[in-house]
Amino acid sequence: MPVVRKATRVRRQKFKRTFAKTLRANATDAERLLWSLLRDRRLPVRFRRQQPIGPHIADFFCAAARLVIELDGDHHGTDAATARDETRARFLTTRGYRVLRFPNHEVFRYPHLVLETILRAVHESGAHPAPNPSPKIPDGIFDPTARSARRPYAAAMDPLKGRVTAKRP
Repeated sequence: MPVVRKATRVRRQKFKRTFAKTLRANATDAERLLWSLLRDRRLPVRFRRQQPIGPHIADFFCAAARLVIELDGDHHGTDAATARDETRARFLTTRGYRVLRFPNHEVFRYPHLVLETILRAVHESGAHPAPNPSPKIPDGIFDPTARSARRPYAAAMDPLKGRVTAKRP
């Protein structure tokens, strides 16, 4: 295996990140539609789009579920494109990722079924989403007197007026 210098590797990584940004800016209609369904944590996990993974850039990626979603346009019908897709899928599956492929026309015609398939794959992966918002502190653990002990003027703060009184605790 040829030795790749660190500078070359850094240049390649920077190129992939820049190329991924370009792909995000020039998304296809199907990618925009699916992103509108996946973004803002509408599913219980977070998705990224045009994420570099090794030498490939995944259309959509969920790290928590180790899930890669690829959308196939009209150009994926050729033999060369099919071979590239199989190589990419093999690379990702050997690294523990699950790859889901959807033709663009399915995203347009049946977005609810595509979303249902993605959600099923997330649940099958066993991904546990982080609670959003953060969980509340149970009663009895938080002691407000300990906090005021660290900040002596905090107890003298008048919560209704929003200012510190002259009295010290």
